[in-house]
Amino acid sequence: ALARMTGVNAVIYQPSEASGRPDNLMKTAVEITASDSDDARCVQLSFHPNHHAGQHYNSVRCREDEGEGPAPVASLEELRRRLDDALRPKEKEPEPSEAEASSDSTKPKSKVFF
Repeated sequence: ALARMTGVNAVIYQPSEASGRPDNLMKTAVEITASDSDDARCVQLSFHPNHHAGQHYNSVRCREDEGEGPAPVASLEELRRRLDDALRPKEKEPEPSEAEASSDSTKPKSKVFF
C-alpha cells in the first residue's frame, strides 16, 4: 500500500525460498509495480520469515553503494539488469603463454601508492 501511495516500485527478495541458489532469487522475489514509468524509483527489501525476533524485513543496497545517505535512485529494470550481471558466470582470463610470461618479467613494475 505504501509503494502504491508514493508511486515507488518495490522488489522483495525472499532468500529463504530460493533454496540456497542465487539464480532462484528473482524467481522467488515479489515485485510491487506502483508506477509503469521505466525510470520510476524502486526500493529493495529482503524478507526473512524465521528471524530470531520473528518475521523481519531488511533494506537491500547494491554492492557499489557505500551506504552513505539515501540509496541511489534505481529503476526496477536497472535492478534486474544488475542482478542478472551479478549472476552471470564470470569469464576466465586466459593464462599467459610462456613467452608472454617471460617478456613480462623485463617490464618495469607499476608503482603502488597507499
